[in-house]
Amino acid sequence: MEKGQDVDSQNKQMDAEFRRFAIDNLLVLMFAGHDTTASTLCYCYHLLTKHPDKLAKIRQEMDEVFGPGVNAARQLRDTPFLTNQCVYTLAVIKEVLRLWPPASSVRSGEKGYFVKEPISGDMIDTEGLVGS
Repeated sequence: MEKGQDVDSQNKQMDAEFRRFAIDNLLVLMFAGHDTTASTLCYCYHLLTKHPDKLAKIRQEMDEVFGPGVNAARQLRDTPFLTNQCVYTLAVIKEVLRLWPPASSVRSGEKGYFVKEPISGDMIDTEGLVGS
């Protein structure tokens, strides 16, 4: 439909520019909704296999929130906010996203912005620094 008019889809051609725009946006949505989740899960599994003590802590948290040996799917359908109680699990996911963001950007420092060095407490000027 264009300008509120009914369109006969059998006789109407799609605007080529709109078609290109729509396809590009659909590809972005498919990539952003699929690969980002898959890569985050892969990195989570990778780190948890290297740190079994952290995996044990996540399992303990799951047992405390959902109960041991319970399928959490039904509980999450009834009470989706239970995930907010999984503080450690969410912290692990956020750390994975910090280490391996599914999409990155170039970050550049600006005059007057500083980061604090955690050990010495020194303030480091970010002017001229570039990272991704």
